[in-house]
Amino acid sequence: MDVTLAAVSGGSRRGRGHDRNEDRWAVASGNGMVLAAVADGMGSTVGGGAAASIALRAVFDVLTCPAEPARAARAAEPAGPARAAGPAGAAGEDATTGAAAADLAAGDLAAKGLAAGLAAAVARAQQRVRAAAPAGAPEAVRAGTTLTAALIAGDRLHLAHVGDSSCWLYRRGLLRRLTEVHTTAAVLVAAGVIDHGSAAARRLGNLLTRYLGMPGPLEPQLCTVRLHAGDRLLLASDGLTGALPPHALALLLARPQATAADLAADAVAHGCTDDVTAVLAAVAADYAVSAEAAGAAEQSAAPAEVAEVRPSRATGGLPAASQSGGGSWRRGGDGR
Repeated sequence: MDVTLAAVSGGSRRGRGHDRNEDRWAVASGNGMVLAAVADGMGSTVGGGAAASIALRAVFDVLTCPAEPARAARAAEPAGPARAAGPAGAAGEDATTGAAAADLAAGDLAAKGLAAGLAAAVARAQQRVRAAAPAGAPEAVRAGTTLTAALIAGDRLHLAHVGDSSCWLYRRGLLRRLTEVHTTAAVLVAAGVIDHGSAAARRLGNLLTRYLGMPGPLEPQLCTVRLHAGDRLLLASDGLTGALPPHALALLLARPQATAADLAADAVAHGCTDDVTAVLAAVAADYAVSAEAAGAAEQSAAPAEVAEVRPSRATGGLPAASQSGGGSWRRGGDGR
């Protein structure tokens, strides 16, 4: 059964004091599918923004029709003279990002399988980001990037993820993170070696354990979730989630008219100094879900953060939020 998306939006804001925005986002649709991705670049040799652009181009090259990969990935480029090689895209609020549409390669994906197609796209992105570094460049100065890619087909959300960007699902007042946190801090917190929120966790939260461009084999997180009527999906760079904790995100997503640009602007208003990027997709509220689909088990990573929005008499019926869970996903305000 196919879902109907009521709206898809993307937005990005350059961090305060940053010369350029190294986050990238892109969206493509066609053949009954929607592909969206967020990448947060890091490094100095090639440049984090260039690495993020390379990664998105690679993902969209694999998953879009042969004639359309450039149109699908053009949103990955910042506008202006500093643009990396590639076609121009629609400008975002501060002329750093935009979105474009392209046909998704339905035949190729059907032949490979959706999860395998996403895995192949991540492998291609890893290969291209690694190849972009100058020959002999030491690992310490090679560029890299996170990647969170979502492919919606039928009533399923298929995810591929590496790094500390994230994908969140908001459903009936409950927000939960679907993606893992690939940082040294998260590994040590989960092992009970350090405490969440400790100085060590804050310091080690900047060190990624999985990212595109890393040496050696890369194992992305792959998972599938069944979508329901009224669901809202959020892809975000860590600049957004570092500035807005889960309960704040839940309050924003409870507003039917909220857009990705609204979330990015709110993060900046809360003092975020990192680049901030979001892609927001809303499933139509009148999408019909069968009883069998509604009761089916979902396959996803157990979320580390959960926030719930519920009516509150104290706020005159406006949503109030409660939060539970732990995890370590916030880097320093200035990013990597």
